[in-house]
This record gives sequence, C-alpha cells and structure tokens, in this order.
Amino acid sequence: MRLYMVATTTSTARGLTQLPPDGAVRFIRFVTLRTRRAGEDCVQLAALIFFDSNGQRLPVVAASNPGGRSPDGEGPSNIVDGMAGSKWLDFKKRPLTCTLQDASVLGAYAVVTANDFPNRDAVRWHVEGSVDGETWRMLDDRSTADQAVPHERHAQSALFGLGSSPPAAGTSQALPPPIVRILSSREQMEVWTSARARRPAEFVAAHQLICISPELMGKSRLDGRVAALETKLLSCPLNESFTSVAAQLVARAFGVAVSKAARFHGSVPGLADGCFYAGAMRVHDSLEEWQARLLHGAMREMVASEATELQIVCALLLRASNECQARKHHVFLLVIERMSADGAADQQGELAEGDKVQQSRRALLEAAQDVVDELKDKAFASVFTEPTKMYYRAVGDATMEGDVDVHGANTYLALLLASLGVRLAVREFLPCVC
Repeated sequence: MRLYMVATTTSTARGLTQLPPDGAVRFIRFVTLRTRRAGEDCVQLAALIFFDSNGQRLPVVAASNPGGRSPDGEGPSNIVDGMAGSKWLDFKKRPLTCTLQDASVLGAYAVVTANDFPNRDAVRWHVEGSVDGETWRMLDDRSTADQAVPHERHAQSALFGLGSSPPAAGTSQALPPPIVRILSSREQMEVWTSARARRPAEFVAAHQLICISPELMGKSRLDGRVAALETKLLSCPLNESFTSVAAQLVARAFGVAVSKAARFHGSVPGLADGCFYAGAMRVHDSLEEWQARLLHGAMREMVASEATELQIVCALLLRASNECQARKHHVFLLVIERMSADGAADQQGELAEGDKVQQSRRALLEAAQDVVDELKDKAFASVFTEPTKMYYRAVGDATMEGDVDVHGANTYLALLLASLGVRLAVREFLPCVC
C-alpha cells in the first residue's frame, strides 16, 4: 500500500485536503444527478468497475451510501460482493462511496445496470475522489448530457475516461467480458415458447396428465374480473381523476373528511403505517398506462366497500409504494382480485338477450373456473411457494421468506405457463429477473 504525506497549506487550513501529486485517491464517490426517467425517486446499480491509467482493474473493498435508504438485501455492499444477481438500490438517490484496496489514480470506469427498470439507471453524475473520505475533488463531470448507459439489464457500459476524452490510445483499457448477461423473463419466455424450441420430455409427459380443459387451465378468475372491469369502464368512463378516487377511498376507509384524506397518516397493524393517499399515488404513477387505468377503475368500484376491506387495500398500496416494482405489480393484481364482481353481473345481463346455449355454457364455465382456480391455488402453494417459504423460515431469513410470493413466484408462474400452459390468478411479472 502506498502512503502519502499531505502537506499543510493555506487551503488545508480552510479544511481542504490536497490530493497527492500523482492524483491517487483511496475513496471514489459516485453522485447521481439524473436518472433515465426524470423525477424517478430512486437509483440502482449492479456494479461500478474502476480502472487505473494502465487499464488494470482497481479492487474495491467496501461501499457505503450515507443518508440513503435501501431495501433489505439491496444495500451498497452489493456493489462489491461479486454476485451477479445482486444490486444496490437507494430510494433517496444519495451518493455511493467506494473504498479502493490501495490509493490509486483513477483512469476510467464502467457501470453495470441492475436487474430491472431502466428508468432507475443513472444517466448523469459526478465522480469525485478523496484521500481521507471527508474532502472531495471532482474527478469526472458527466452532468451536461445523458450518458450512454445500456438499456439492457445486467449489461456493462463502455469505458468512461476521466474528463470528456476517451481512454488513451495504446493502453490495455479494454473491458473484460461482461460480468453477467441474464435474459429478462420476457425474453426467456419467448425462448421457451418458440416453435423451434424442443419441450423437455418431462414437460410433455406432465402435459399429457392434465385432464382439465385448456380453456380452464389457461385462464383464471382474474381474466373474468378484468373483462368485467373493462366492460364497466366502457359503460361508465373514468370521469373522476385518480386523485379524487384515492382521496374518497382513504376517507371511506378511515372515516376522515375527503378534504383531509391526502394529509391523513394512519396505521394498519402488521401491514403499513403512513400516508395512505401518497402510497396509492406512488403505485398508480409507477404502473404502465393500461395497469394504471384498471387500478383507477377497480378503486372506483371499491369505494363503497366495507371500511375494514378498504383499510387492507390502502395498507397494501402503501407498503408496495415503498418497495420494488414487482411488489407494486403484485398489489395491483390483489386490488383487481378484491374488486367487487358487480361488473360481471352486468355483463351477464347483456348476454342473456343473446344465444341461450352460449349463455348457459358461459355460466357453467365460470362456475367450473372457480373450482379449478381453487385447486390450482392449493397445488401451487403446496408444491412451489410453501416449501420455499419453509426453507427460508428454517434458515432464519425472514426477508426472503416475505419475498417468495412477490419475486420467487414469478419464476414458478413463468415456468408453468411456458411449459404446460397453466395460468393462475396471480400473474407473473415478466420484466422481473428472480
């Protein structure tokens, strides 16, 4: 390890520490100035890779995120853990500080995107260096334009040379092969369902054992709820804003005036506490347009429900608003699932004027769908999710146990759909890499 003597000058008397003559630093700070989507409330990275002026990789021994807030298992230490699937996620977009093994001169660096949501990628930043971790000097200013950060997930960027110039010619600063290249779940599904793909023999045998109609195995009660909601939205368009519907729902749930709902803070024991209105708004704003529309419609239909039921919905939305996009997707499905089935009755009335045989067949299929869905739910829990939860419970990992329904289930659901054509009411979150 090289040691440097820092001279005391006029500037150090004012609290500024001079860098050593050769510009070596022990600490490097990555300061996010802008994410790919303006206004995104968090930033994430899978890794930061540093190189010296000769193109040799600089080992990083620690990372910290002072003032940040990360979910369990997604803290700054993931930047240096060498694990392909881990990431750092900060809901406050505070600077990330990396500690080098030895004081070194930074020549270039690269970023590695995380597993999901390109909107969270940093595209403008500062890179700062320090000898003591207290006083910082600008090493690289990338604040004037969006940088070439890959949209692909778990992808490594090209090198960013210090300043605006590329790495010096003739050096060995070529990037090593990407740390990891993981297909998204959506891409993997396309591979599995491709006509060219050969289905493994064990899947063929399992498919032949299914004695229930593909019409029932490939659908679920969620399809009926969505269809009923779409019908309702055609006859009763969304004339009220989502902000109005969210305020009404919170007011009904907790017995407060609608005018005070946006500022109301409360608690639902065991689920969440805080501003429920703000939680609903964050979830709504994070969803794709079609999802946001359905959530809006479902919450409008639920406003007249029992207060206890609405409190659970509010708490689920608030909890999801502070967590990952997979959790937001999960709670979106739960809200649709909890929605009143009045819309389905309206649809039945319209069909009654049509073909009586078709009407009778539809009624029979809907009754059978409920029975089949119950069996599918029980089978999925007993074969997939509950054994996984039991394992994490046995090893004392409560965080992973709580994530099984949100993250782990995506893998199982995608496999069932791709290999056997079986679909459950809980839908796979395909952009998620689990």
